[in-house]
Amino acid sequence: MRNLATKKSFVMVSYMDSLLKADIFFVVATIATVVLAAGVVWALIYILRILRNVREISDIADREAKELSRDFGALHDRVRERGIVAGLSALWGGRSGGKKKRSN
Repeated sequence: MRNLATKKSFVMVSYMDSLLKADIFFVVATIATVVLAAGVVWALIYILRILRNVREISDIADREAKELSRDFGALHDRVRERGIVAGLSALWGGRSGGKKKRSN
């Protein structure tokens, strides 16, 4: 009978030890899952910030490209109307066409 009681206590200790290990595993797994989820959320927020900046930069580049296109269109019109020298002199701040007046 004593042998049976010893076996029962060993089984109970072994069962309790098994439950304790399972509880520890689930606690560690839960903490790891929460930390991993927080890391993923942080990474997504960071990626969204980067994408927002990329969109702003793209909008600025688009506006500048359209403005540059209009400027080149205006330059093309000047060159066509007044000739290449007068048209290109407007790029460097010169007067468009005609000779400069000298002051004495």
